[in-house]
Parts: sequence; C-alpha cells; structure tokens
Amino acid sequence: MTSTQRLVGEWQLRASIMGCEDVIIGRVHFTEAGEVVYLTAPGDLIGRGMGRWVSDGSALGFQLDIFQYEVTSTKHVQTDPHRFRGIAKLPSEKGAWIGEWWILLFQQPPRAVGRFWLAPPNGKMPLSAQKAPEEPPEAAKKEVIAKLDKLTQPFPMYQPSWVPHHLAGDIHDVHYVRNFLEPAQVAEFEDIIDRTCNWERMVTRDTQEFGSQSRCPCGRSLMRDALPQWQGTVVDALGALGVFHPVLFPA
Repeated sequence: MTSTQRLVGEWQLRASIMGCEDVIIGRVHFTEAGEVVYLTAPGDLIGRGMGRWVSDGSALGFQLDIFQYEVTSTKHVQTDPHRFRGIAKLPSEKGAWIGEWWILLFQQPPRAVGRFWLAPPNGKMPLSAQKAPEEPPEAAKKEVIAKLDKLTQPFPMYQPSWVPHHLAGDIHDVHYVRNFLEPAQVAEFEDIIDRTCNWERMVTRDTQEFGSQSRCPCGRSLMRDALPQWQGTVVDALGALGVFHPVLFPA
C-alpha cells in the first residue's frame, strides 16, 4: 500500500492558529479523487469545509475552505469561508502525524500560522507538544505548493464575473446588479408583501422580519424560522448568480 493510499479515508483533524490550540477541530475525509471534506466536531461550533489535496513523492498538501461559527453567537458571522493549507511529509504508517498550517487571506501571500495534527478516526490524537513536524524534501514541498496554487479559486464575490458589478467607494464589497428583477417580478413581490406581510411598528422605524420567530430562551435573539416560499425563490436566484458559496454559508 502506497502512502497516498494510506491517506485516503477519514481522519481526526486538529489545528492551531497563532498559539491557540484546537481553533480547527473536527474530521476530514480524503477521497481518491483528490477531494477533502471537513466537518467540525460536536460542540459550540458549527462548520464545514471542502477542498483539494495533492502529493508529490513523500510530500502532501491539502487546502480547505472552512466556514465555521458559534451557533449561539450574538456577534457578526462572516460571509466568506477562511482558506487554510496544510503541508506535511506523508506518514509511513497509518498513525497520527503532524504538519504545517497556513492561512491564505485574500490578496495576501500565504502565511504560516501554526500546526495541524491528523489521527485515525478511532486513534489517539497526539499532544501538540510531542514533536515538531517532519519536513518533506524541499523540492517535493515546492511542487506540492505549486500544484495547490494552480487549484486555488477565488471566493464567489471575487469571481471575474462580478467585477463589472462592483461599486467603487468608501464601503467595500458593494455590488449592484442592474435589472436583477424584471418589472413584472417587482409587481408580484410587492403584491405578496401587501397581502401577506405584517409590519412591526417601532419608535424610529417599521420593519418586516423574516427567518426568525419567537424569542430565544437566552433572551438575546430570536429563534430561526424557515423563509416564506417567495423569498426562497429570491435566495435560489442569488445562489445561481454565485452570491453565496454552494456549500459554505450560514446554516
């Protein structure tokens, strides 16, 4: 069995960032087709990720776009996933192993921020202080990084198709799609709103709120609720335009 054949399958994953342990913790699955799927471990975080893996000789590299957040958070939830990269020497046996952990921020060079650890699904995860990563051959490592660079795709709103819709100004990431709705669609939505939607009257404004209902037991937010069908159609249209990543978005 080759090293890459030993890699295929499910693994436990832990990763540190800037000295903070277990910032990323969950399970990854490496497929024979070169894909990687990630799910957070049960706990305070909800998250998932997807990406690709490549190898060259004894060097391995995998890249993951990870979207995760605290399910009970009352703070802002990011709209884009974070992109991470793991570089390591392939293990000689299917046991626990360790490698470098990098972050790839938009329009910035990759930056090493910590280490990652992989262990078999039912194995014991190594302690972070047990050993340093074993370096793969330099030439193989460079080749793996070059392969990953070729596979890197921009996040949805940074795709070339969105460039003509970007509005320059002090507020970044504002896009305007002209004629997104046809006049007949606008009239239909306005009719639905007038017939089926209720205004919540406030001191300074009136609002219509969707996607939430009764107050959460914590007293700080509302419980999630399904969107009405007519809004689901709008969300599907935005997804088809590429506004949202097909997998990595708030659940």
